[in-house]
Amino acid sequence: MTLGQDESALVFRVVEDRTTLNRTVSVAVVDDDPRLRTLLEEELKDLGVDPVLCDNGAELMALLQQRPVALILLDLMMPVMDGFACLDALREQRSSIPVVVVTAHGDSSYRQRVLDAGASDYVLKPQLFERLPRLLTRYVTGEQPRSSGSA
Repeated sequence: MTLGQDESALVFRVVEDRTTLNRTVSVAVVDDDPRLRTLLEEELKDLGVDPVLCDNGAELMALLQQRPVALILLDLMMPVMDGFACLDALREQRSSIPVVVVTAHGDSSYRQRVLDAGASDYVLKPQLFERLPRLLTRYVTGEQPRSSGSA
């Protein structure tokens, strides 16, 4: 599936509008794989978003005490505080920040477990970069992408 220019343009337009209002769009990337964090950091910057990088859920929880983020991209299997513990902590704090779980586990029962734990969405790692503009459109801008199917 190829991303449409309209979707990428929408992300750029909304980010530009928010920047004009002195509101930077920040997205937390929570993953213990430094290579994936670096790739996501570059991609998010290219989309005009301010990436904030965390090694694990504990770092994310500390970060959220210091600054807001518009979206969390969360791995599940991490040291210190894994993704499920992080989802539990966010739920206890009644966080309204959308969380997209990014994982290699494609099992449908696993997907349901993640959504039941409070995640807004679930993306397989091999599909993440293809789906990233749509995820930003849906969860950061609040607008539905024009194409059919889920983000």
